[in-house]
Amino acid sequence: MPEILINIDDNTYRKIKEQAAIKGYSSIERYIEHILRTHVEAPTIESTQQKDIGRLIDKYVAKIERKIMDIINPYTSKMDEAKREIASLYEAIESIKEKISDIEGKIKELEEHQQPRARQQYPEKRKTAIEILREQKVFYESLLSNRIRNRDTFFRKLENEGAVILNIEGERVAIDPEFWRIFTEKIDSIWSSSDAAIKKVLSSRQEQELFEKLRKANMIIYDNSLKKWIILIDK
Repeated sequence: MPEILINIDDNTYRKIKEQAAIKGYSSIERYIEHILRTHVEAPTIESTQQKDIGRLIDKYVAKIERKIMDIINPYTSKMDEAKREIASLYEAIESIKEKISDIEGKIKELEEHQQPRARQQYPEKRKTAIEILREQKVFYESLLSNRIRNRDTFFRKLENEGAVILNIEGERVAIDPEFWRIFTEKIDSIWSSSDAAIKKVLSSRQEQELFEKLRKANMIIYDNSLKKWIILIDK
């Protein structure tokens, strides 16, 4: 059996001997042998323990991953299914759009073929000024076409056919009589001077424009004592 010779000082020898006696070793040589074996074998034991711990950690990590995947998988499959359904819906919509486009194209072709014949059989009748006024509700002189050269004759003819003609700050305004009747009734029903209350009753663009022009010209005023709007026009 190999032997190891170690030279140490007396003080170290004495301390090792005391430790061997305390720990119950029969000789100092046995105690030194125990110390050497412990230090030599410890790394191997430590390494084995580390490997065992590593394997245990890997096992639990794998188990946790499986648990997580078990939770996620149902939702993932539902999301995939929803994506497929959305894709199918988009395809159906695109197909419907194409069919609608085809139908519109065919309708347009039929209209183009039928219109010339209709024109030949039934010549288009030009609308009169009063008919156009009935559609547009209000004519402002400043917005009339330049093709209407004799404005006096134009407004006189409208008035003779029943239109309401007002002069608002030097501008003549022709109003459809039925529109004017409804407009004045609405004005009479407004019991507040706030813009919100006015717009709530006068909902159309024509009504709001005419109201603003009349108010600016002081041809319509709000009476605080009566809590109502008064139209200062004798019509």
